[in-house]
Formats: sequence, structure tokens, C-alpha cells
Amino acid sequence: MKKIIGGVFGRQELFKTAIRDKVSEQSVPIPIGEQGLQWLLNRHSNSITGLNIQLDDERITLSGSYRAGILNLPFEIKCKPISAEQRTICLLIEQMKPFNKEWIRKKLFNKQEGIRYRDGMLFVDCNQLKGVKAVPVGSIKDVYLKNKKLWLRIGL
Repeated sequence: MKKIIGGVFGRQELFKTAIRDKVSEQSVPIPIGEQGLQWLLNRHSNSITGLNIQLDDERITLSGSYRAGILNLPFEIKCKPISAEQRTICLLIEQMKPFNKEWIRKKLFNKQEGIRYRDGMLFVDCNQLKGVKAVPVGSIKDVYLKNKKLWLRIGL
């Protein structure tokens, strides 16, 4: 009798493991357009004005002006998505105009809620986006650019 019960429970555990593995492979693709990304980057910033975002199949271009006291410093940043962790995406800054200085990057990004700058990379928390909020569980498994949209794949 013990052998039969052990065999049944053993099969149930295998079945549960197989289902868990299959579910972990599943993901939901969520597209983010230029306006969604602009809202996310500009929602808590009083120092960035005229933020414009352009997406193509290779990189994201951010342009606008940074208000430093009475000066308005125009900027243009080219970055590309390289990875994701939890619900945060990591963008590698490839080029910044007119100045490619570390202190400017820190001033520009570290004052905003949900955005961090560290070691040439920009970390953006995507939890506030409607599409990401609609999926209450899971983390971002993949991030890529395609058809002028930023695509996030949230694993279930």
C-alpha cells in the first residue's frame, strides 16, 4: 500500500514540476511606444524640458534641455536596451552630446524617481507603465527594440 501511495504522490510531484517549468517558459510581450517611454522618463522631472524620444530598431534617442539654475543645456543621448532585472530595464548609454561627462549624467538622471544612473548605464523602473501594471506577477525576461517600439517580455 505504501508503494502505491508513494508512486501516486511521486507522479503528482513530477506533474507539478512539469507544469511549473512550462509556466516559467511563458511570457507576455508588452510594447511601449515613444509616448509611454516619454511619460515614464519625464513624470517627476522639473529640470528636464522639451523631452523628445525617438525609437528605431537599434537605439533610443533622448533629446531635450536640462535646466541648471538659469541655464538651459540642450542634450542628446543615444542608448540601447541591453538587459532587464525584475521589472527594471537597463539602457547602455552609447553617446551623449554636447558633453559626455559623468557628472552631467548623474545630475540629469539621479534626481528622478524610478531612474538611476550608474557606470554608463541607465536603469529605468517600468512598474508604473499601464501594460506592465496589467501583469501583476513575473519579471521582465527580455527587452528589445522592434518596429519603432520598445518590447518587454514579462515571464509568468
